[in-house]
Amino acid sequence: MSNNEDKYEYTESGDVLYTHKGSGKDFDPNVDIDEEAREIMEAHIERYFGPIYMVYHEIMSHLVHVDVYHIAPSEERPYHTLITQGMSDKAMDAFKGEACSLLVEPLNPKS
Repeated sequence: MSNNEDKYEYTESGDVLYTHKGSGKDFDPNVDIDEEAREIMEAHIERYFGPIYMVYHEIMSHLVHVDVYHIAPSEERPYHTLITQGMSDKAMDAFKGEACSLLVEPLNPKS
Protein backbone atom coordinates (compact mmCIF):
# COMPACT_ATOMS: atom_id res chain seq x y z
CA MET A 1 0.00 0.00 0.00
CA SER A 2 1.45 3.38 -1.00
CA ASN A 3 1.34 6.45 1.22
CA ASN A 4 -1.29 7.90 -1.12
CA GLU A 5 -3.67 5.01 -0.32
CA ASP A 6 -3.27 5.44 3.45
CA LYS A 7 -5.65 8.44 3.44
CA TYR A 8 -8.64 6.24 2.54
CA GLU A 9 -10.98 4.21 4.74
CA TYR A 10 -11.86 0.70 3.60
CA THR A 11 -14.89 -1.57 3.87
CA GLU A 12 -14.63 -5.09 5.33
CA SER A 13 -14.29 -6.45 1.78
CA GLY A 14 -11.34 -4.12 1.10
CA ASP A 15 -13.09 -1.60 -1.16
CA VAL A 16 -12.37 2.10 -0.72
CA LEU A 17 -15.07 3.83 1.36
CA TYR A 18 -15.83 7.27 -0.05
CA THR A 19 -17.44 9.74 2.36
CA HIS A 20 -18.74 13.25 1.88
CA LYS A 21 -17.31 15.69 4.41
CA GLY A 22 -19.59 18.57 3.41
CA SER A 23 -18.65 22.06 2.35
CA GLY A 24 -18.54 23.53 5.83
CA LYS A 25 -21.18 26.07 4.78
CA ASP A 26 -24.42 26.62 6.66
CA PHE A 27 -27.61 24.97 5.44
CA ASP A 28 -29.14 27.14 2.73
CA PRO A 29 -32.79 26.15 2.31
CA ASN A 30 -34.17 26.61 -1.15
CA VAL A 31 -37.50 28.37 -0.82
CA ASP A 32 -37.76 29.94 -4.26
CA ILE A 33 -39.39 27.38 -6.54
CA ASP A 34 -40.03 28.68 -10.04
CA GLU A 35 -43.63 27.55 -10.57
CA GLU A 36 -43.70 28.73 -14.18
CA ALA A 37 -40.60 26.67 -14.99
CA ARG A 38 -42.15 23.67 -13.20
CA GLU A 39 -45.34 23.93 -15.28
CA ILE A 40 -43.32 24.20 -18.50
CA MET A 41 -41.22 21.17 -17.49
CA GLU A 42 -44.30 19.10 -16.64
CA ALA A 43 -45.91 19.95 -19.99
CA HIS A 44 -42.67 18.98 -21.76
CA ILE A 45 -42.46 15.66 -19.88
CA GLU A 46 -46.05 14.74 -20.67
CA ARG A 47 -45.70 15.72 -24.33
CA TYR A 48 -42.48 13.78 -25.00
CA PHE A 49 -42.47 10.97 -22.40
CA GLY A 50 -46.10 10.35 -21.39
CA PRO A 51 -48.40 10.98 -18.43
CA ILE A 52 -46.71 11.63 -15.10
CA TYR A 53 -47.49 8.67 -12.84
CA MET A 54 -46.00 10.06 -9.63
CA VAL A 55 -43.73 12.85 -8.37
CA TYR A 56 -41.21 12.16 -5.61
CA HIS A 57 -40.98 15.50 -3.79
CA GLU A 58 -37.86 16.45 -1.89
CA ILE A 59 -38.90 17.62 1.57
CA MET A 60 -35.81 19.43 2.84
CA SER A 61 -33.65 21.01 0.18
CA HIS A 62 -30.16 22.46 0.39
CA LEU A 63 -29.43 25.02 -2.35
CA VAL A 64 -31.91 23.58 -4.88
CA HIS A 65 -35.23 21.75 -4.61
CA VAL A 66 -35.10 18.57 -6.70
CA ASP A 67 -38.16 16.50 -7.52
CA VAL A 68 -38.18 13.25 -9.50
CA TYR A 69 -40.97 12.62 -12.00
CA HIS A 70 -41.93 9.00 -12.62
CA ILE A 71 -43.48 8.09 -15.97
CA ALA A 72 -44.87 4.54 -15.89
CA PRO A 73 -44.21 2.08 -18.73
CA SER A 74 -46.46 2.13 -21.78
CA GLU A 75 -46.70 0.09 -24.97
CA GLU A 76 -44.57 2.69 -26.74
CA ARG A 77 -42.02 2.92 -23.88
CA PRO A 78 -41.90 -0.43 -22.00
CA TYR A 79 -39.75 0.93 -19.17
CA HIS A 80 -40.00 3.30 -16.23
CA THR A 81 -38.71 6.82 -16.87
CA LEU A 82 -37.38 9.00 -14.03
CA ILE A 83 -36.71 12.68 -14.75
CA THR A 84 -35.41 15.29 -12.33
CA GLN A 85 -36.72 18.82 -12.06
CA GLY A 86 -34.87 21.48 -10.09
CA MET A 87 -31.21 20.55 -10.59
CA SER A 88 -30.89 23.25 -13.25
CA ASP A 89 -32.17 26.01 -10.95
CA LYS A 90 -28.59 26.88 -10.00
CA ALA A 91 -25.78 26.97 -12.51
CA MET A 92 -23.08 24.31 -12.26
CA ASP A 93 -19.47 24.61 -13.40
CA ALA A 94 -19.79 22.14 -16.26
CA PHE A 95 -23.39 22.47 -17.46
CA LYS A 96 -26.93 23.35 -16.50
CA GLY A 97 -29.41 20.53 -16.86
CA GLU A 98 -31.54 17.74 -15.51
CA ALA A 99 -31.15 13.97 -15.42
CA CYS A 100 -33.21 11.21 -17.04
CA SER A 101 -33.02 7.49 -16.21
CA LEU A 102 -34.75 4.57 -17.92
CA LEU A 103 -35.46 1.51 -15.75
CA VAL A 104 -36.73 -1.85 -16.93
CA GLU A 105 -39.05 -4.12 -14.95
CA PRO A 106 -39.32 -5.14 -12.18
CA LEU A 107 -39.76 -1.89 -10.28
CA ASN A 108 -42.24 -1.33 -7.51
CA PRO A 109 -42.45 2.44 -6.94
CA LYS A 110 -44.68 2.07 -3.85
CA SER A 111 -42.17 -0.01 -1.85
